Amino acid sequence: MAALVERHLADAEARLDRLAAAIAGEDLRLEAVVASIVEAMLDLHASSPRLHRVLFEEVPHGPAVRGRIRAIEDRQARGLAVVLARLAPVRSPAVSARVIVELLEALTHRWIVGPDASPLPRARMQAELERLVLGYLRSP
Repeated sequence: MAALVERHLADAEARLDRLAAAIAGEDLRLEAVVASIVEAMLDLHASSPRLHRVLFEEVPHGPAVRGRIRAIEDRQARGLAVVLARLAPVRSPAVSARVIVELLEALTHRWIVGPDASPLPRARMQAELERLVLGYLRSP
């Protein structure tokens, strides 16, 4: 199980790092950045829903795994904060980025592993999450 968790985290980390590099290196509009991030989070959770459920709902994790997950989230939030500072009228890009990373992790995780997993079709979930994040970023 530890090897499966490690492989899953390594894959997620690599995919998110590639996304962060692509977003940071391009002149994208806020809508495109949000769509890319939401799509990536849905992809990460929906690629193997049963495996994800077992690995993160049924297998206990020690401090090392929890620390690694937090480090991945921290790195993604720092990268997103840099992008938000350029593209979004937010008071604190670091705070907004942290909220978005944690919000998307929680909602996409629940979408795939909750007791009524995937109650919304993927396209609808993508649209709703994009609307949620963009509304948050654009609110005064």
